[in-house]
Amino acid sequence: GIMVGTVVNAFSELYDVVFLEKSFLLTSEKAAAISSMIFIGIAVGGPLHGLIARGLNSLKRWMLCANLATLICFSIIVFSSQLHLPYSAIYVLYFLTGFFVSSMLLSFSMVRERYHQKLHAVVFAIINMTIGICGFIFQYALGELLHYLGQHAINSAPQTPFIHAFWFLLIPLIVSFFLCCYLRQDNDATTSL
Repeated sequence: GIMVGTVVNAFSELYDVVFLEKSFLLTSEKAAAISSMIFIGIAVGGPLHGLIARGLNSLKRWMLCANLATLICFSIIVFSSQLHLPYSAIYVLYFLTGFFVSSMLLSFSMVRERYHQKLHAVVFAIINMTIGICGFIFQYALGELLHYLGQHAINSAPQTPFIHAFWFLLIPLIVSFFLCCYLRQDNDATTSL
């Protein structure tokens, strides 16, 4: 939920088109096309994560891998304007970020296995609430941070405030990874996939 709230709700739904326009001097149409790759990655990844976790016979192991991959891909996106990556690489990075972010859907399988059926609705609501709250908090925080950095930037490139502000989003992704490390591993956790 933290991954989706930060990468999708705070970054992709609000700031990444402007980031791409300013960082790479793209038209809004081209920036939107790149941005849409996150959602295409989610559409492709969503159904596949259960199969991958079943193949590994571990929800936790795949959730950890996907969290780490999200962190790496998103970090590269944040610094992509300084890395001078070709557009094809940026398309792939956005797709992979969406693909790995959608691994959060495995948390619903994990809840189904670990909690009594009477608690499923409550725990599902907490997961969805986490996504919404993270989106709200990080959209607002990024807006304030970008406003502050924009006012105090002296002779900086147009993408510099974005890079500094998006550093902030790496923190919840790191927290998400460490929270996954503390998940209890059940041997039969992939039976519901």
